Amino acid sequence: MKIEVEVITKETIKPSSPTPHHLHHHQLPFLDQLAPHVYAPFLYFYEFNGSTNVTQISKLLKTSLSKVLTQYYPFAGRVRNNLFVHCKDQGIPFSEVKVKTHLLSDVITNPCLSELHKLLPFKPDEVTETALGVQLNVFECGGIAVGLCISHRIADARSCFTFVNNWAAASNCGQGNKNSIVGPDFSAASIFPPKKYGWVFRGSHHQQA
Repeated sequence: MKIEVEVITKETIKPSSPTPHHLHHHQLPFLDQLAPHVYAPFLYFYEFNGSTNVTQISKLLKTSLSKVLTQYYPFAGRVRNNLFVHCKDQGIPFSEVKVKTHLLSDVITNPCLSELHKLLPFKPDEVTETALGVQLNVFECGGIAVGLCISHRIADARSCFTFVNNWAAASNCGQGNKNSIVGPDFSAASIFPPKKYGWVFRGSHHQQA
């Protein structure tokens, strides 16, 4: 099943509060340096509930994402030389995309794995300095799919799920929901100090420098 998409808008979402100067340099721990230079892809599908307002949903997602990025500041930075993340609130790409000629149910019940990457902000094997990207996919039926790609060098599976849960909590509005947001721990480099190597990565492989 071929998926056709059309990019409607694309913008950069930055943390709602500036990252303090002493946190601008986030050292990658040794284990993350060894992680494959790929993106971990996530897709979340939501059916049309009869009152979907894409404009409101998009605004809410971007506002809550900006708030969460204040805590997850390395996600809004840029990976440098496989050694550290420059965390100066460069922001993440957020695209809003129209999915043409398909119903959400068609994609869920008859998925084509080679086509699903069109619902993601990056290809899983794409190598960039950007740590995180988000794509909001809007189907003609009114359903939506939120696609995320998080760099494996920045977050493992557990960290990804924690980030998404915190983003969901922030999107759920209300002051009382703040207590359900779990702050991240970026101290791994103090336990697993980074190392400098005589080779550099090229995608998921490496070669002598």
